[in-house]
Order: sequence, then structure tokens, then C-alpha cells
Amino acid sequence: KVVQTTVMPLVYREFVRNTPVAAKNGGNARSKTRFNTSTARIEANYPYAEVLDKGRGFRDGQMRGSVQAPYGMTKPTIEYARRLIKQFIQQQGK
Repeated sequence: KVVQTTVMPLVYREFVRNTPVAAKNGGNARSKTRFNTSTARIEANYPYAEVLDKGRGFRDGQMRGSVQAPYGMTKPTIEYARRLIKQFIQQQGK
């Protein structure tokens, strides 16, 4: 329960922070990313979520490597979550 109520909302914010913002649509991917509190899951509900998460993006009329998120959203968010959980565990031991 602690992970769902304490850690996951922070992880969700990090995922959104790692989500690139396209100039033409002003953050459609970020605005469609949700945190499902009942399942404690991050839901990226847009058709190109997988493309962005692979560090790719549509630029200059074709698919290219993402400048804003070259490692996608999941990989850096998982690294953040690991650090956060380790920190949380260390604090509980004190």
C-alpha cells in the first residue's frame, strides 16, 4: 500500500516529466498520460506511446531519434524508481 500511495505518484510525475512535448501539439502525450490509482499503473493512452518510449519521434517529416527523450520514458523512470525505493528503504531502517 505504501508503494501505491507514496512511491507511485512520484514515479508517475517522473514519467510525465520524461515524456517529450511536440511543438506542434503542445504536449498531447503528457496530457494523455494518466495514473490509475486503483491499479497503481501509469497509462500512456495515445497511439504513439510505444514509439516515444523507444526514444523516437516524428520530426522533419520522418521518424528520427528523440532529442527530448533519447532513452524514452520508461527506462529513466525505472532508474528513478529504483533510487526512490532504495532511499525509502534506507529511511525506514533509521
